[in-house]
Amino acid sequence: MPTRRALAAAALAAVLLAACSGDDGGGDGSATPASETTTLDPGVTFDQDVTVPSAVPGGPQEPPDSPTTEPPVQTEAGEVPAEFPGDFPVPEGAEVEVGSVGQVEGELRLAVDYTIADETPSAVHAFYRDAVDQAGFTVLLDSDDGRGADYIGQMVFETDTFIGNVLVSGDGADGVLLTLTATIPD
Repeated sequence: MPTRRALAAAALAAVLLAACSGDDGGGDGSATPASETTTLDPGVTFDQDVTVPSAVPGGPQEPPDSPTTEPPVQTEAGEVPAEFPGDFPVPEGAEVEVGSVGQVEGELRLAVDYTIADETPSAVHAFYRDAVDQAGFTVLLDSDDGRGADYIGQMVFETDTFIGNVLVSGDGADGVLLTLTATIPD
C-alpha cells in the first residue's frame, strides 16, 4: 500500500517534471531554438503567440521499440465496482452515476461518481470530515474553497487497505457532484 513517503515522492516527482518542462537551453536561460514550430490549436487562447516544437533540433528521432499505450479503464453506468472498498463512507441519498476500474503498475484505481439531490457541497464535505475522523483514518489532505453552489472540497485519507480521495462540488443547481476514488495495491 502506498505510504505517506511514497505519496510525498510522487508529489516531488510531479514538481520536478513540471520544473523540467520549462527552459530547454543552457544555464544562461537562453532556449535552444527549434528547427520547426507549430502554433497551438486555435481553440486554445493565450495573451501572446505560443508555439510548440514540431520537430526536435538535430534531426529525426528513432521511434520507441514498443508503442506506449494507456492502460484500459472499464466503466459501468450506475454500478459501483465490485472491488470498491466497503468501508469507504458514502452519504445517504447518494445515487451512483458511473463506476470505473483502472490499473497501473502495482495499483488498482477504483472510482465512483455520485450525485446527491437537495444537499450542499459543504455539508457533504463536513460528512466526510466526520466519517473519516470517526473511522480513525489518517487525513493526508483536506481543503475547500468557495461558498454555496460554488463550493469545492477535497479530502485524501489513508486506511490500512487503500488511499481514499473525495472530491465534492456543486452540480449547478441544488445538488452535489461527488467523486470517490480508492487506490488499492495490486
